[in-house]
Amino acid sequence: MKKVLSALATLLLILCCGCSTGYREIERGYFVTAVGIQERENKIQIILETLSASDREPGSESVKILYGEGESLSDAYGNIKKSLVKSLYFEQCGVIAADNGFTENEISEILDFCNDLETLNIDVYVVRTDNAEALFETETAYKSVGYSIIELMKNSGSYDNAENQLYNIRKRYAGGSAEKLPSVNVKNDTLILE
Repeated sequence: MKKVLSALATLLLILCCGCSTGYREIERGYFVTAVGIQERENKIQIILETLSASDREPGSESVKILYGEGESLSDAYGNIKKSLVKSLYFEQCGVIAADNGFTENEISEILDFCNDLETLNIDVYVVRTDNAEALFETETAYKSVGYSIIELMKNSGSYDNAENQLYNIRKRYAGGSAEKLPSVNVKNDTLILE
């Protein structure tokens, strides 16, 4: 009887533990594919393009845009997190798009903030844009602005320089020399690299 109870307890322990080695199901959260940051009326706005499972069709994925506003980057991001039931995961984030209105010092602060985001991969392409909100509202071939910008970079040959770009740009800013960022904008509902 003790052997049966011991075997049963072991089986229950294995079932309760499950696989929790970093695997994240898309139903449990939002996977961020791109981050947009802009300033509007003396407030910072963060725009997150996310991929999430559709509630209507199990197994289907949809792009959802999340907005947060605040006095600082932390406030804006905190307001997004407060409004969500699911978690945010940044492993799939490929692009950070900062508005052209930011000074070099503000870009440096943005890079520091983004570098501290949980689970952000450092292989992130950093670009500037005339209007981050318009960029994220554009209907693109890939239905994800983040993936579309990466594809745009690949096609233009600029993507080769994107390896560990967030880390490299932060290092250059920390060293006192500003990095000239590529600019991606929207014209006629098309993303263009300027």
